[in-house]
Amino acid sequence: MAKVYARENDAQIEAHLSALSMQSSTPTSWNFETTVSSPRAGGFTLPTSYPFKTSLSAYGAWQNAATAFAPAVQDLIDKIITHASFIDLVGA
Repeated sequence: MAKVYARENDAQIEAHLSALSMQSSTPTSWNFETTVSSPRAGGFTLPTSYPFKTSLSAYGAWQNAATAFAPAVQDLIDKIITHASFIDLVGA
């Protein structure tokens, strides 16, 4: 399995972000829809939502949204690489 992720593996994986939105009213969240594919497999579409805390002040709410963006992207990447169909994309 380790060789599947080796630099020498010629698998090419493409991710297309088809939707990105931020819900600013309760419940607050970053929302992504990503289609992941490769020439080795058809791929999959993955809608994800990453909740974060809001604030009573507009400044606090927008600060929370900005602070939550990087963890939301990390969560999206984690959900992509742990998806049951991801292994098919690399040809294992």
